[in-house]
Amino acid sequence: MHSNLHGEAGAAASLDTAPSQAGRLAVLLGNALLGELRSSRLFYGAFAVWLSVTLAATFVIGDTLLPSISVYAKRINLVVALVVLAAVAAAVLATMRARSQAGLLQAFADHLVQTDLAGRTIRLLLAVGTFVLFMACFLYWKMKITWLVPFSWDETFARMDAWLLGGRQAWDVMAPLLSGERATTTLDAAYSSWGIACVACWILVAWMRTIPAELRNHYWLATLMTWIICGLGMATWLSSAGPVYYHHVTGDHELYQSLRTFLASHDTSTLMAATLQDILWDIHAGKIEGTGGISAMPSMHNAQSLIFVLLAMHLSRGVQIGAAVFALAIFVGSVHLGWHYMVDGLVSFALVPPIWWLAGKLTGSSRAHSRAFQAGLVNDG
Repeated sequence: MHSNLHGEAGAAASLDTAPSQAGRLAVLLGNALLGELRSSRLFYGAFAVWLSVTLAATFVIGDTLLPSISVYAKRINLVVALVVLAAVAAAVLATMRARSQAGLLQAFADHLVQTDLAGRTIRLLLAVGTFVLFMACFLYWKMKITWLVPFSWDETFARMDAWLLGGRQAWDVMAPLLSGERATTTLDAAYSSWGIACVACWILVAWMRTIPAELRNHYWLATLMTWIICGLGMATWLSSAGPVYYHHVTGDHELYQSLRTFLASHDTSTLMAATLQDILWDIHAGKIEGTGGISAMPSMHNAQSLIFVLLAMHLSRGVQIGAAVFALAIFVGSVHLGWHYMVDGLVSFALVPPIWWLAGKLTGSSRAHSRAFQAGLVNDG
């Protein structure tokens, strides 16, 4: 009888404890959400304005963001899944190791506090949402560029390349050095991986606990500003299609004929550029339904790659070297694969540093502050 009463009392205590522990978890997550919004209020405020303006435009025009959202939701899911799986596995292992008489829920709550897992999880969810919605808005507006300003600068940029290179086009200068199959497919693979790099960097900056809030906000705000100012503002003003489409927009079929012949000589199953270029033009020309836009100046591939380099300057030497090599591959590939004129990349390289500097001033980020975290960044999991 005594044993039975003791068991009933223990069960009652357990029932009383479970809700309290669940409440503690809810408080942890709520505080983490408020803390993240406060610490990154400048970025989230700018993002909210950007999203609101775009949604208002779609309402007035009678459009929808859903197709663009679907595009980027699909692109981000693999990276997010890998990060989440790694986080869950780490949390479960840590919880099992730390399990005490208080129970698994208590051990898990303790783990959240000790590793800031609550804050990192909230930040990860916000990062996913902001990336998908931000890029969906960008894609929506990019598809409107030629609706506002038709392609009109291609001949000018081709002449600028020729002026810088003694009368030759950048592709013709690079081609003898990169005509091999391996060089071309390597550059194509690097160029094709750029989108994954954008997602991965955005997510990892949110997830890594040793990234200072200032540096994270610096990177996010600089990216937002660059894509809006350069990728939309200047891209609309300097509306251009790029070398591979030169014959379509100018009627001159000779200038880049060697480039088009070179790309056509490759198997489309091993060269993503040629396939994607055809799809994008067919979307632009209204031959097929789809989401995608064309703009050459300034090159956002090169702009974002330089942002990677500027971010890496606050991190370890190995990350710096990797980012620099990647940026070089993107620059060379953007010309060799026909996506961009050389000046598209050069203008991007000129525009990004002042935007990065301004974003750093606005967010309070500094290289000296970030260096204090360098050792931890190298070893973070």
